[in-house]
Amino acid sequence: MTAPKPDVSIVIATYNAESFIEDSLRQIEDIMNATVFNYELIFVDDKSSDQTVSIIRRIMQDKSHWSLTVHRKNHGRGKTVHDGIKKATGDIVGFIDIDLDNPARYIFSMILGIKNGGYDVCTADRNYKWRWGIYFVIRMILSQGYALLSSFLMGTGLKDSETGCKFFKKKAILSVLAETKSRGWFWDTEIMTRAHYHGLKILEIPTLFIRNTRVTTVNLIPDTLRYLASLIRFIPVKNELKNKYEKQQSPSIYTL
Repeated sequence: MTAPKPDVSIVIATYNAESFIEDSLRQIEDIMNATVFNYELIFVDDKSSDQTVSIIRRIMQDKSHWSLTVHRKNHGRGKTVHDGIKKATGDIVGFIDIDLDNPARYIFSMILGIKNGGYDVCTADRNYKWRWGIYFVIRMILSQGYALLSSFLMGTGLKDSETGCKFFKKKAILSVLAETKSRGWFWDTEIMTRAHYHGLKILEIPTLFIRNTRVTTVNLIPDTLRYLASLIRFIPVKNELKNKYEKQQSPSIYTL
């Protein structure tokens, strides 16, 4: 029996996630199986060096709505998500970081924002529960500082362009995706900036951000410096986008 066309495609970018991927996938499946939507999971592995790919292959054996692509070399998170979105067959496509720092329960809100709310993009606006600790305090300062600077320099008005949970109306995002060049973590800033200047209707949904202390692929200081360098280099591109789409652009950022 042929599986029905999915309503929703969820891209799962993986890299060395063996210690938590099974638990995270159970949470995503529990949420999606409780909805009325047909869905597919699209895994794109960025050349993991652990057992992540083996685990995915084992648990997807009876899943007709799952697929797996494995990069032969490490490309970066942006390229990995980009490749997954291009393979999507659902009318709504999105991704969520597999460590579930943004909990899986927010997927449903993202889908409804697009399907019933008429938005082209739904993205998480991370809200942190404050706690003491050097790592947490430094990360908060760098993360929030970058968000403010990015919003100002890119002219988007976004509260949080970097969040690892974003969903799109597929027809609306494909032309934006085709222009996006970044391969690493700056991909998030680029695609949201381009989406804004293309005039897409964007909704930021407040989410509870739960730091997964088991694993992180972020090196705070070096990655922040790379972000800032990429942000500065992107300013001329932003200016070109603004000039090109200024006449057709309307206010596009909404928050709950």
